[in-house]
Parts: sequence; structure tokens; C-alpha cells
Amino acid sequence: MLAAYEFLEAVVNDDVDLFSDQGLEALLHINHLVLLGRGYDKHFFGKHIQVTRQRFFANFQRYVKPIRRWYRKHETANPYKLAAQVYVGVLSQPQLYQEGNHRTGSLIASGVLLQNGCPPFVLTRQNAVAYFNPSSEIKFTDKRTIRGKLRLPKYSDDFREFLRRNVDETFVREP
Repeated sequence: MLAAYEFLEAVVNDDVDLFSDQGLEALLHINHLVLLGRGYDKHFFGKHIQVTRQRFFANFQRYVKPIRRWYRKHETANPYKLAAQVYVGVLSQPQLYQEGNHRTGSLIASGVLLQNGCPPFVLTRQNAVAYFNPSSEIKFTDKRTIRGKLRLPKYSDDFREFLRRNVDETFVREP
């Protein structure tokens, strides 16, 4: 996770838009870092990386592109709303990544917050239960069904408030 946070910090410092083509590649790399750590062997983990990329881009038209389009339409909105909605889009079914959707989703949400001048969300022992309880509900909600589409706005609102209460200035490094 630390390697993924460091990479995210570099992406934000380099002003890479998370939803640009370069940013989408960064989102994939964050997932690899979350699962494989720094300095992972690309040859050894090649099959995993290939499957993750295939899943991500196979879902691009139906699930990634709508998140990107929604983000573009609302990018001047409240940063907590942006971060929460993107998180819900990543975590709800079908998930964007083969594995690591919770961790990667929380990092993406932190990236959205950082790019909008807010402190990041960092999972701690103190906020873990409050994080995983709503995340479990989101994880099992299918965004392709009517029932899921009706539930997701409430989950997004709840997660927005959770983020607002759980971001921490101490995790912002001075320039």
C-alpha cells in the first residue's frame, strides 16, 4: 500500500488527470502496486497483469467510461461527492479489477481528493470498521440492475460523509 500511496503522490504532483488516458494507466499501475508491491517482477506476474488489464479494458465501454464521463460532468462539484461516487463506481459489481478493488478504490478516492485540494483518506485501525461496513454493502450491489441503481446514490451519499469525517491533514506532505 505504501508503494501505491507514493506512486499516487507522484501522479498528483505531476498533475496527471486520473481520468485521462495517462491517468487510466496510472489507475492500473496503482492496482498492481496494491497487490504486488514495489519492484514486482513483471515476468513472474505477467499473467496477472495481463488478466487485470484485459478485465479493466473489457469493461471500459460499459463501466470505466461512464465513471469517467460522470467525473468530467461533475468535476467542479464537491470533491467529497466526486471521490465517493468514483469509489462506489469502482467497488460496485461488476468490479473494475480482478482483485484489490477496496484498496485501489480508496486510493483513487484519495487521488480525487488530493487533486481537488483536500487531504486524503487513509485507512487506519480507528476507521476500519466504519470503512468496511458500507464498503461491503457497495461491493455486493450490482450497478447493472434497477435495484442496484436505486441503492447506489444512498451508498455514495453515506460514503461521502464518511470521507468528510475521515480525511486527515497529517497525511499531507509539505511541498
